[in-house]
Amino acid sequence: VYITSDADKDYGDGSTTNVSSSKMSDRSTARGSNRVKGMSVLQTLPPRPFAIPPAMLEKSEVEKFRQVLNRHSIDTSQWGKAEGTKTVEHLFWEVNKQRGSILTGMSGTSGTLKRVTRLLKIRLIADIFGVEHVLVSRMQFMHDGRHVQRRQVPLKKLKWNISSQEDITPHDQTFYAEDCPHTDSWHSSCVNALQERLGLSERVLQTQFEQDVHMYSYHTEDNVKSSGYPGLNTLYCVHQVTFRVVDPDHPR
Repeated sequence: VYITSDADKDYGDGSTTNVSSSKMSDRSTARGSNRVKGMSVLQTLPPRPFAIPPAMLEKSEVEKFRQVLNRHSIDTSQWGKAEGTKTVEHLFWEVNKQRGSILTGMSGTSGTLKRVTRLLKIRLIADIFGVEHVLVSRMQFMHDGRHVQRRQVPLKKLKWNISSQEDITPHDQTFYAEDCPHTDSWHSSCVNALQERLGLSERVLQTQFEQDVHMYSYHTEDNVKSSGYPGLNTLYCVHQVTFRVVDPDHPR
């Protein structure tokens, strides 16, 4: 669905728009606007438990994971119970199965644990009769079983190639770097994300989409108080990439 773009509005990633960051990094690469603003959200279904296939998770491993969190003075007793919070199982799946984030400081002292996730936000813009439109999703399925209406651009978590089980220091500066050596490349992930979300062939992507390099931006948000995982601080590293549709009248 194309909707009219608004120069004063940024369509968020669903992770950093509802919480405040205690530090907006000065490492930000500002080749385009990187403002992150809140969005109105309309709840359409009552909450229900989030289900993760049991075959994907080992109960003993999840319990060890919970104990690590507790050793770092993170109270998980209300996770998955209080409104808007996720479960320990969800974080375990995100870290160990999806590889969408890592935990640093696991072997350190209490209070050093931090979640690190790197996000790719993709803006697709088409000029239709002289008016720029941006592609957004109007429906999002949440972790707790609800689905909400929100304007959100295509989003992908970059996959990590290192494990949280390794002795990772939370002060590793490569985690803040624009081109992090520990995750999939954001360049190649753009193509994968568009193929997965839109079902377009590589040929169509190469001939009908052109990256607007002047609109690219990168920024970090450190020590974000997570609403999904209370007590666990998060470092978000966000790439925002813009593509323009070459021919909006193309049949695909």
